Amino acid sequence: MMRTSLLLGAAFLLAASPLPAQQEFRLEVKEHTLSNGLQVLVAERPAAGRVGARIFTRVDIASERPGIWGSAHMLEHSMFKGSRFIGTTDWRAETEIARRVEELAREVEDERNRLKDVCRARNLQVAGDVEPRCRHPRLDSLVTAYEAAVARQDEFTLGTDLMRVYQYAGGTNMTASTGTDWMKFDIDLPADKLELFMYVERSRLEHPVFRQFDPEREVVVQQIQGQFNRPEGKFERDLQTITYPAHPYGQPHWIADLEASQREDHWEIFYKYFIPQNTVIVVVGEIAAERVFRLAERYFGDWQPGRPSPRLRTIEPLPAGQRRLEASAAAGPTLAVNVRIPAVGHPDLPALDVLAAALTGTEGWLARELGELVARASVTAMVRKYPGHIAFRIDARSNEQLGALEEGLERVLRRIAAGELPRAEIEKAVAELRFRNVQNFEEIGASAVRIGAMHVIHDWRYLNELPRLWGEVTPERIAAVTREYLAPERRVVGVLRREAPTGQAAWASPPRSEAAPGPDDDPALRPAGEMPRAASSATASSVRTPIGEEVALGDRIFVPPPLDAPPARVAAAVWWAPPWMADQGDRRFRGADIPDDFRELSFPRTTFRAPRAEEFRTTFANGLRAYVVRDAYLPILKVTALLDITPLEDPAGKEGLTELLVQMLRFGGTRDLAPAQVEERLASMQARLTTRVERNAAWIELTVPAAAAQQAVGLLASLLAQPRFDEDAFRTHRERTAVQAGRATDSPLEVSARAFDAALYGEDHPMARRPTPASVGSIERADLLGMHQQAVTPSRIIFAVAGAVDPARVRGSIASAFGTSVRRGGSSTPRARQLPAASAPQGRQVVTVDRPGIPQGHIRLGHLGIAEHPEDAAALELMHYVLCGGGFGSRMMDLLRTRTGITAALFCELEPGIGVTNPYLWRFSGRPETLARGVELALQEIERIRRDGISSEELEAARTAYIEGYIPAAYDTPHKTAVRLAHHDLLGIYPYGRTQYLNFYPGGDPHLAALQRVSVEDANNAARRYLDPENLVITVVGPLDEIAAGAPDSARRLLGLRGER
Repeated sequence: MMRTSLLLGAAFLLAASPLPAQQEFRLEVKEHTLSNGLQVLVAERPAAGRVGARIFTRVDIASERPGIWGSAHMLEHSMFKGSRFIGTTDWRAETEIARRVEELAREVEDERNRLKDVCRARNLQVAGDVEPRCRHPRLDSLVTAYEAAVARQDEFTLGTDLMRVYQYAGGTNMTASTGTDWMKFDIDLPADKLELFMYVERSRLEHPVFRQFDPEREVVVQQIQGQFNRPEGKFERDLQTITYPAHPYGQPHWIADLEASQREDHWEIFYKYFIPQNTVIVVVGEIAAERVFRLAERYFGDWQPGRPSPRLRTIEPLPAGQRRLEASAAAGPTLAVNVRIPAVGHPDLPALDVLAAALTGTEGWLARELGELVARASVTAMVRKYPGHIAFRIDARSNEQLGALEEGLERVLRRIAAGELPRAEIEKAVAELRFRNVQNFEEIGASAVRIGAMHVIHDWRYLNELPRLWGEVTPERIAAVTREYLAPERRVVGVLRREAPTGQAAWASPPRSEAAPGPDDDPALRPAGEMPRAASSATASSVRTPIGEEVALGDRIFVPPPLDAPPARVAAAVWWAPPWMADQGDRRFRGADIPDDFRELSFPRTTFRAPRAEEFRTTFANGLRAYVVRDAYLPILKVTALLDITPLEDPAGKEGLTELLVQMLRFGGTRDLAPAQVEERLASMQARLTTRVERNAAWIELTVPAAAAQQAVGLLASLLAQPRFDEDAFRTHRERTAVQAGRATDSPLEVSARAFDAALYGEDHPMARRPTPASVGSIERADLLGMHQQAVTPSRIIFAVAGAVDPARVRGSIASAFGTSVRRGGSSTPRARQLPAASAPQGRQVVTVDRPGIPQGHIRLGHLGIAEHPEDAAALELMHYVLCGGGFGSRMMDLLRTRTGITAALFCELEPGIGVTNPYLWRFSGRPETLARGVELALQEIERIRRDGISSEELEAARTAYIEGYIPAAYDTPHKTAVRLAHHDLLGIYPYGRTQYLNFYPGGDPHLAALQRVSVEDANNAARRYLDPENLVITVVGPLDEIAAGAPDSARRLLGLRGER
């Protein structure tokens, strides 16, 4: 048991002492502007020899218009397809066929435009339902020619080449994103390889090539469709559109626009917005700014300024009154309120930031005032380039409470408008905002994003001004902005009532052929004569017109207008053709002296040695352990307490106990402090305390100003060693946890996870059990006390500490708080967990769950993986990287996303289990019609790598990615270092890596050495040993009729699906 006799005295003395003045963090950025207007921002800081590099472009919402909503997002994807020098096996041979692809794409679009009046939607068609059924001999021949040309170009295409170039050079966190106000491309890499970033980014700005355009379009469509897997997705979309009926912020990515998106749409945006004046390069990390500036001058100095991009002319008018949206779904019940607020830089915005921070969260002032009506609450201020909005999202416990909830929100806002928001709540919110601001700069990549995102919409210096502006906010100022912006007539109110998922419409009109385009008296159509009536859209799309200038669409024939004049030569329209085809294209860059091939660049090999545990480890006399690493960059202290407790050890019938215990350690008070007093103490220290429960451990993380280190450690010790488990707080959190447990299966992804685990392990195995309202409701306060006494002990707690403090003082504070003494060094053995063994499936077991009405299907397939860390783990990791763990650098991602567009995201996990064998899992989602084919392709790739193995080139690329990228990046901040060392000490394994689409295990020095020794034979032996495609579980969740209808016969047999194609 923990010793607590000295804890009270230490905590009391610390609480009685005034806090030292907090040291403010001030961001230091060096700037350089090229003569063409391109800006370069550099923040120099320690980062384990790495840098975070980002290139931002001011491609804002003004770049889109009706018909091409979402095109900027898709352009971002197209820019990943390389250039003349990246992404091709032979550009000289590819050039003419690439030109032909662009020309044919334009001709196809021109022909569709010529037929636009007869091939238009006349009824409530689903997205993409009209154009595929519009058939005409000329259009068909052009489409056939285009598809043939694309197939020919694909022979030269290395679709993920750009990603591999970065990953094989030690790049990590490679991604891109398109917000409402900018587009960015991201990479973290060794500082001595920054020139590669400059080369790659110039290459795709100077010579972009849109390869694999059609599969990538499907990827973007599936990314957007994924938002509607959540039952509330359509509700949120519609609420956004009525919040901004005029402004482009209200326009989501309309699926019909995306499915009809064309190359020319993207070239237009490219030429209008990708100019040096719109470009900001941000580099953060261990590098001299002058070196970055020299590289930027070399690679971008000859980029010629372009015509200024169009401005956004639309201004959202004030509403005539309150707008309302009411809907029902298998989600909520939720009261949603959007209220528009000024843009970034407006003097009222800091007060609105503080207001949102004071109200948000289940422990925020709003939830506390509304009491038992609230199951969950959040308030978020959307800060944007143009006026944005505050979003209130408040979940009720039942539909019947929604009216009372809205009335309660009105009362709270009236009180705030009257100046009744307590000053203490404002001060707490300001502290939270300041800490959030500082924490954004903990990691190099996040720092670069924060700096760049603010600079392209306002000015990076505003980040230094915000803490002062927040601190100046008063209750009177909060009241004034509430009256100004949150008045009832300014609100957009959404009410989402909860209904059980059914898959059946509440009502339906009489049956009608979906192929029918519209009313019979439309003057553009005449009877089809002998043409057979189409039974479905699939049948109709196969009908071809038997006579010249007539167009078949379902069961009607249309007479189009006369053939237009031949289209102008593509290269004549500079804005709508690739630079390498346009007459003026190559003049955008004057031709600086840079290599034609990135392979001509030479870099020193990165050498990395993982930090040694004994340099940072402390063992205390009572058995408690801590890893303390000094971090002089930020004026904060981060203390992470890792607890060796797991939901896998929850007693049967009391699932949710671990989760509830950790919540009560956070919110249940201490022996001497009630929950409200703990919150006051945290606020006085300007501290932030968060928790989370994972499969292997629980995390309690405290972040405070470095000046408050002693007081913070004392409070955390009290919460861990002397929890009160306040009765009222216990009942509140138990009820909220039960409500959330009952709503977990709203998500089809969670349904898929539960079905997979139950099939692989058995329904009664701890890996398959989940909290339910009944299991959470059965938990008593005595259960918490018993689990705390048994599990929260010195041998099962370890601290990871990093900050701008003297490590010796931190160790002393921990010793004092826990009534023990420091004893440096020491060793320990991770606790053995007693969990039931799992049996491998015999044969392929398929589980299907029908969820009609959702836009995607969801696949999980896998078998038993590994427990702990086997001797051949390094060989297994490298094989796993090549198969699927390497994200865009992996075979399976290339197959299922890049080449076919079947899924937008593939995840595969091989996390070592602790006391149990974890699954080797592959999962993806996608369009129902192609999902079953995706399962077939995935299994074929698993079988192929097991049979044929990987190549020596693939092995070396994977090895380099680990040794120069993933493992060094895992230690690039002091806090990451402390956490990794503590996690390994406590549990015997390092934290598993999940970044973007990457899934990997980054170990320490022994793992590095083992990776160096792996041979091709070792990796291939690991494939044969650990891959078992004949004995696995496959779960299919989604609209099964649609999945079956699109599946090849072989896939339907594999998955046991019924129905006809």
